[in-house]
Amino acid sequence: MLDTLKFNAENIQAEALKQHEDWLTETTSEGELVKQRATVFLNAHKDKDKLLYNGTIRLEYNHQQQFLNVGLSSAPVLLFGTSFKTVQRSDLQRLQEELQHHVTNFADIDISTTKLCRLDNSTLYGMDCLASKYIMLLDDMTRNRQQHAQKKYFEGETLEFYNRQRTIGFYDKHAKNQKNQLESTYIQQHGIQSNELRYEIQNKKSRSIKQAFKLVEPLTLKQLDTDYMQAALHKQRIKEFNKHFQFVQDEKKVTLTDFLNTSIFMKEKHRRTALDKTLWFLALQKNFIDLTELKAIMQASGYSKQAVYRRMKAMKELLSHDIDKTQLYEELKAKIEAA
Repeated sequence: MLDTLKFNAENIQAEALKQHEDWLTETTSEGELVKQRATVFLNAHKDKDKLLYNGTIRLEYNHQQQFLNVGLSSAPVLLFGTSFKTVQRSDLQRLQEELQHHVTNFADIDISTTKLCRLDNSTLYGMDCLASKYIMLLDDMTRNRQQHAQKKYFEGETLEFYNRQRTIGFYDKHAKNQKNQLESTYIQQHGIQSNELRYEIQNKKSRSIKQAFKLVEPLTLKQLDTDYMQAALHKQRIKEFNKHFQFVQDEKKVTLTDFLNTSIFMKEKHRRTALDKTLWFLALQKNFIDLTELKAIMQASGYSKQAVYRRMKAMKELLSHDIDKTQLYEELKAKIEAA
């Protein structure tokens, strides 16, 4: 339900700040204090001389404007020690308490009443297939720019539509978390598979939060634990998915993504004949020809009976394991609407 959160506390006097060794100060040439910054590294420990951690709480105080910004990189990491968990409504009280505990070490403020200036509406789905298959499907069915947002895609791991106000994205959590040593260890210890798909909507400004959830006043952490906001978060996930990802099946279309994905699979299984099998498989999959026509083509081309038999058997096996794109889309849509 939640991931990255950022808060803004206004009219905070400098006297509210506490002495702490982790404060770093920024001063003018005359020695006047301008800003103070501090970072809490979550689940931190040293491995040899390297500091390992998988999340942060960052604080920044502006002495001239008298406001304190607090940023939590990952609510699940703070609560559970890993981002492979999803924050539920029942976790909100503990989230507030844990965050307050860390912030109190640096400043005397009530974190529950500060204004949210970033809210990541996020959840994690265990899918039937590899997360990359859903991401590639969503990339295939969308344009590079749509709904006033620019698309960013990376190799079946990440798909985002972003602008200054909001980002809507899907991520392969297994692939993404492998890059962090603590999360990679968690993956190995708990046998996490590559079918964990993260869906996330980043509301990146106070204004976008108010617009998204039809609020008159700025949202606070305390107000997240209400029936209205719980329903609103769910509705936003459905609305943004339907707005950005409208599925239209086109059986005849062969995309570069289709070709590359099938070719990579074929290289793993068939090596030297990968290109040949890729082209024939896509022709069958997209209904350009059927197995009877393929058999006739091979016979007319002089292939032996054994070669024709082996090719027919291989193609039948591949087609039986092929996943219908409509099935992938409907599974994802159902999870978003239900969760």
